[in-house]
Amino acid sequence: MAQSTSSAATTQFTFDFGKGAVVGDFDGGDICIDGGIVLLRELDDRRGYSRRIASCISDWRTGPVKHEVEDLVRMELFMKACGYSGGIDANSLRQNAMFDAAAAQPGKTLPGQSSFSRARNNVDADSVDRMQRLLTEQ
Repeated sequence: MAQSTSSAATTQFTFDFGKGAVVGDFDGGDICIDGGIVLLRELDDRRGYSRRIASCISDWRTGPVKHEVEDLVRMELFMKACGYSGGIDANSLRQNAMFDAAAAQPGKTLPGQSSFSRARNNVDADSVDRMQRLLTEQ
């Protein structure tokens, strides 16, 4: 007979078949389906895709900035590669330990939706032209 023990910390099911109990423990902690992002980060570090693309984009901002253009580009590339469609996903991914470890620079936080919206809306035609030329060179 199965017994359930549930609390905020853990959920367990014990199945006692007379010859011994089988315990199912469903407390997996922080689970992430985006484990491949670690490989993306390694590839990006070796090939410099985020750095190269960021160098094509004119930084329109003045004053102190929280997220460098390269950080915005890296997060955008990683989100697209993992199947996330837009900047709105950035808000939830900021809480994703795997994304934080792979996409954020040490000591920094990941950008949110508002940062992506501003970045996307301020990329000028010259920056797009430079990115197109970079694509053909690659």
